[in-house]
Amino acid sequence: MIEVAYDAVQGLPREVEDDEEQLVDPEALLPADRVGAFEPREHRIAPPRAWGATVAIGLGGSLGAGELAQLAALPTGALAGVAAVAAAAAYEFGWRTQLRPRLRWHAGGVAAVGFRGPDRQPWATDSAVVHDDRGSVVLTAGESVLTVPAPAPWPSTAGQRSADQLVAALREARTRSLAISPLPAPPEIDVPRRPTALYPACLLSVVAALLMVG
Repeated sequence: MIEVAYDAVQGLPREVEDDEEQLVDPEALLPADRVGAFEPREHRIAPPRAWGATVAIGLGGSLGAGELAQLAALPTGALAGVAAVAAAAAYEFGWRTQLRPRLRWHAGGVAAVGFRGPDRQPWATDSAVVHDDRGSVVLTAGESVLTVPAPAPWPSTAGQRSADQLVAALREARTRSLAISPLPAPPEIDVPRRPTALYPACLLSVVAALLMVG
């Protein structure tokens, strides 16, 4: 679960409360951000980085559990079972935090798929967007506070927005929404299914963990 610090007086995320002006950095905008107010844009972690992080989480979970099972002197079969359960849980966590999260937006609002599932919210006059310098963008829209992962793009050629670019694009869409009436509903967003490759990756991580713990 991601914790968001709140300002006790205003009841807003602290990062948002500290940045009330919500100015758009024109240098961070991409060409696509300046045209088509209702053309949906999408952000997600670049697949190479997301897959790398997911495999690291899965292998680390399986290896850690295997080492604990070995210290407990469990038989080989039990050790393999513990490593498999830990790997499954770790890959599920990686899927929900790295591979699945995505955000779509236009002047009508935002739609996100996060750790728990999808959420669609319209822009409001008090909507705000900031990034927390820890690889996340905090966004208030409608009745929700969304935390969107936005780590540094990797590789550098990946078509992923940086945190500054994402903040600028979202603020631009929100600014446009204030001058348009009526507004359409927030964009639709599909909840992706778990990729097939997740299962062999999990199995290989269990095998690798068992080989490493001996």
